[in-house]
Amino acid sequence: MPVLFLFGLCPLAQPQQEDSIAGLYGTEWSLVRFQGGDGSVLVPADSSAYTVSFAADQSVSVHLDCNRGQGTWNSKGPNQIEFAPLVLTWAQCADSSLDARMPGDFQAVRSYAFKDNHLFLILKADGGDYELAPRSLESARQKEVTGTLSYRGHSALLSGAMLEITLEDTSRTDAPAAMVAQVTLKQSGSPPIPFVIPYDPSAIDAAHRYSVRARIMASGQLLFITDQAQPVLTAGAPDEASLLLRPAGAEPPAAVSSGPVALEGTYWKLTALEGAQLPSTDSKRTPYLTLDSKSRRVSGFSGCNRVVGSYQVDGDRLTFGAMAGTRMACITGMDLEQRFTAILSRVGRWRIDEHGLDLLGSDGARLAHFEAGHEESNDGQ
Repeated sequence: MPVLFLFGLCPLAQPQQEDSIAGLYGTEWSLVRFQGGDGSVLVPADSSAYTVSFAADQSVSVHLDCNRGQGTWNSKGPNQIEFAPLVLTWAQCADSSLDARMPGDFQAVRSYAFKDNHLFLILKADGGDYELAPRSLESARQKEVTGTLSYRGHSALLSGAMLEITLEDTSRTDAPAAMVAQVTLKQSGSPPIPFVIPYDPSAIDAAHRYSVRARIMASGQLLFITDQAQPVLTAGAPDEASLLLRPAGAEPPAAVSSGPVALEGTYWKLTALEGAQLPSTDSKRTPYLTLDSKSRRVSGFSGCNRVVGSYQVDGDRLTFGAMAGTRMACITGMDLEQRFTAILSRVGRWRIDEHGLDLLGSDGARLAHFEAGHEESNDGQ
């Protein structure tokens, strides 16, 4: 999830005159322009990228280009309004002129007015005002895929690097993926880097499969790219993703086979738990599972210890029995092991597609993702 920074968030007093703010409850607005007290004017290239939503519980949600935030609001009298400091994600947006100033300006807002169905948030001391228009029904329907992006290596990105993250329909194996939505961010600094991809939910078909991919460019050169897309949104996949990119010059992992793989008899290497990509580590200490169709026994490595147990499979239904294992204490891998073994007890279903094996909960939520691999000595002994 995106990293949040807290700027002195504190509660404000309850409103004294509810009637004065009735026109704000439950409304959503898109930025039209900012006009400063000195006559300067700032107009967003995309008004839908700058929005303010007022909730009846005195909370406010803002979208400031590539950043998102939450806070509280209060009115002490007719046409008066104040905002508590916002809790914001802190990504460097491609066009940061408004994104950089709006959080500070919100603290200077002291009054509001309605004119021609537009909302004006007015800053103190003739500091200017923000003009906002009601969000259209189509814009209000917009939803988001969120997540973080990391890349192999720990060096910071150079100033001017561009991040391109794409939401794709990957349902058809006989045709290129169809782009549903895409965002491009200007970014410098070190990972993990938060991202948000707004999309129109009417473009999503529950029977289709969707994935997120990413790449990083600088001066026209491709620097990093995802090894493979990460499923999102449908078939039990979440609406968030943790993407791991590899250097563009590096070879992607070799496929085990060009043919289909089966649930049983395949070496399944764990790559993600509950939507979080596993960090790069020694391949010999990567958790894995192998299911034996003859004995109905599952064996593998959980991050520190070898494990073995039973399983039952019936169509797309899959459950694991109690797992037994060795009792080594490891310097690293114990936390991963506990999470991994705990998830196995929650598995109710499974599926395999071109991306690998997903273990799902009884409600269809994706618990773990595996890739087919080659058997290695994973216990480090």
